[in-house]
Amino acid sequence: MANTKVRIGWVPWCGDVNHRRYFGSASEQQSWMASHLTTFSADDLTYQRENMTMDVPLNFEQLTGCNYVAYQNADYGSKWYYAFITSMQYKAKETTTLSLQTDYLETWLFDFAWEAAFVEREIVTSDGIGEHTMSEGLDVGNYIQTNRDQNPPEGISLSNMYAVVMTTGYPKLISGEGGWEYTIHQAVGGDRYNGVYSGASLVAFSNTADFQWFTEQMTKNGAADAIVGAFMVPKGMIDKGYGTSPCDNGHGVWINSGESAYATEKKYSVNCSDIDGYVPKNNKLFTFPYNVVCLSDTNSELELMPERFQSVNGSRGSKEVSFGWYMVCEQNSGMMASPNKYNGVSPNYEYAIVTSGWPQINWNVDAFSQYMTSSFIGSLANTAGTIAMMIPQMRIAGMAGQISKAISAGTVASAATQMTGGLTEAALKPNQLKGGSTSNLKQGMRIGLPYVYQKQCKADIAKAIDDHFSVYGYCIEQVKVPARTGRPCWNYVQTRHADFNGKVPEYAMDAINRMHDEGIWYWHVDDVGNFGLDNSL
Repeated sequence: MANTKVRIGWVPWCGDVNHRRYFGSASEQQSWMASHLTTFSADDLTYQRENMTMDVPLNFEQLTGCNYVAYQNADYGSKWYYAFITSMQYKAKETTTLSLQTDYLETWLFDFAWEAAFVEREIVTSDGIGEHTMSEGLDVGNYIQTNRDQNPPEGISLSNMYAVVMTTGYPKLISGEGGWEYTIHQAVGGDRYNGVYSGASLVAFSNTADFQWFTEQMTKNGAADAIVGAFMVPKGMIDKGYGTSPCDNGHGVWINSGESAYATEKKYSVNCSDIDGYVPKNNKLFTFPYNVVCLSDTNSELELMPERFQSVNGSRGSKEVSFGWYMVCEQNSGMMASPNKYNGVSPNYEYAIVTSGWPQINWNVDAFSQYMTSSFIGSLANTAGTIAMMIPQMRIAGMAGQISKAISAGTVASAATQMTGGLTEAALKPNQLKGGSTSNLKQGMRIGLPYVYQKQCKADIAKAIDDHFSVYGYCIEQVKVPARTGRPCWNYVQTRHADFNGKVPEYAMDAINRMHDEGIWYWHVDDVGNFGLDNSL
C-alpha cells in the first residue's frame, strides 16, 4: 500500500531569498506546517523522491498560489521533508505535475549542531550603549553641532584676569621718610614654582592701577630691568588654586613659593536620547562615529568616543561626563583640559587640548625717570670720583694751587655739559614699552578657553544607518555561537566559512553552510520579510 503523506499550501518565504521561519522544536515546526499547508492533504501517495516531480490529483487552477510541499515517506521513516514548488505543469484534467526543490534548512533544521562559527554580522541580543563598537565603514555624511557648552569652570574667565609680573624685587616704603626704595623680595633672589626653580618671584595685580604703580615705582628707583616679564592669567586660577601673601606696599599679592598647577573639574552633558531629533532603534547610533564628543579651543579639535566614558555606557538618556582643567602660572605656559574616566583612566592626559600660552603684556617705562635714576646719577658719581682722584696726584707733584683749580673746574664744567645734554635728550625721549603683547582676536572675543560640544549625524543619515542595523545587524567579526533568537520578530546571521555539521547529507549541509555565509534571516512571526515591524529588544 502507498502511504506517503503529503501536505501542500503556501508559506511566507521564498526559495531564492535567505528568509526562513524559525521554530524552537521539530514538533512546533510540524504543527505550524500542518496548520498552514491546507490546500491539499493526502496520506496515501506513492514514494516521493527528493528534488523530483510530484503528481498531484488536482487541476492546475486548484493549486494556484501554492508554493510549498511537506511530505513523509512513512514506509521508510518518520522524517518530514520540506520543499519549494519551483514550477507546475498540466498533466491531465485532474492531475498536475509539481517540480520540487528541497528546503534544506527547514528539512534539516534540528539535525545539525549549532556550533561556534566566525560571525561577520548579526542582530544582537543585548544592545547597551558601548557594547558594540566595531567599525561599520558607513558614510556618516556631514555632522551637525549640538549641545555646545562654552562655560569654563566656575571662576575661570578671560574677562576677569590678573596681571602677573616676574620680578627680582619690588618697591618698599622707607620708614619715616615718605619715599620708596627698591628691595629684593627674597635674599636668595628667587622662588620655586610648579616644581621648577625660578630666579624671579611672581606678584599678581588685580587691577591696572596697581600694575602701573608697580612699574612706575620700579622705574623711579632705577629697577626697571628687575621686571623680567608680565602676563595675564584668569583671576579664579590664582584665587582658588594658589596661595598668596599681600605685598607690604599694599599693591598686589605675592604668589607663594612652592605652589604647583591648579586643577579643577567641569561636568558636561552628553545627549544619548536622540540623534538630531531622530530616535534610533539601535543603540550603536549613540556611539562613535555617529555620535561624537568634541573638546576644542577653536585652534584644534579632539574627537572623543562617548562610549569610552564610563558614565555613558548602558541605557539611554542624558549622560554626564567630566573633564579636568589644569592651569600653570608660568609665562610661557597655559592650560590643559582632558577627560576623566575615559578608556578606564582618570585623568586621561593622553587625550587633551593644551592652549598655546597665556597672553603676554607690555608695560610703560618713563625714559626721563629711568635716565635720572641710572645714567645721570652714574655720570655724576663718575665725575666726582675723577676729581677726587686727580687732586691728591696734583698735590704730590706740587701743583695743588691754580692748576688743581683749573683742572677741577674744567673737568666739572665738561661733565656738567655732558650731563646737561643727557638730561635734555632723556627729557625729549618718548616713554618706552617693555615686554611683549600677544593678545589676539580670540582673546579679545573671550573665546580662547577649551570647550565641549557634541556632533551627530543628520537625522536622515541616522535613520538610514539605523535601518541598515535593523535589517543586517551589527558588524561582529568574532568567533561565537550565532544568535538565531533573542528578538521578537527576526534575527539576522552572517558567517564566514561556516562549517556546521550533523547527521545531514553532505550536499544539504554544504547548502546550509553557504546560506549562513550569504546571510540569513530567522523569522519568529508569520509576517516574513516585513522589516517595518517593531523588533526592539
